[in-house]
Amino acid sequence: MSADEGAVYLNDMIERKGYSGLGIMCCGTSTLGEFKETNKIGMEIIKKLPESYAFAGIFHDRDLVEQTKEYMAQGFKGIKLLEGKPSIYRYYGYGFEHPMFEPFF
Repeated sequence: MSADEGAVYLNDMIERKGYSGLGIMCCGTSTLGEFKETNKIGMEIIKKLPESYAFAGIFHDRDLVEQTKEYMAQGFKGIKLLEGKPSIYRYYGYGFEHPMFEPFF
């Protein structure tokens, strides 16, 4: 689904359900791999949804603190962390105990 199609779908849901907005969680990683475009698409959708917000997904191949600064400057309201989930822990082979998370937290 494109960002435009996603925005139409979500705007329709907002209207049907009487919501004031939505929170979108962009998850860059799943047990199927990494999805590098998820944050870009999520932000494109949010720009079309008044009163809504998005949390960015992080990627382990880049500095987590720098990513967070970039995402917050782009308009994200926070970071969606999946690393505590058993399936993501198995995917990476480590979780929040990894030294890369210390400066992030």
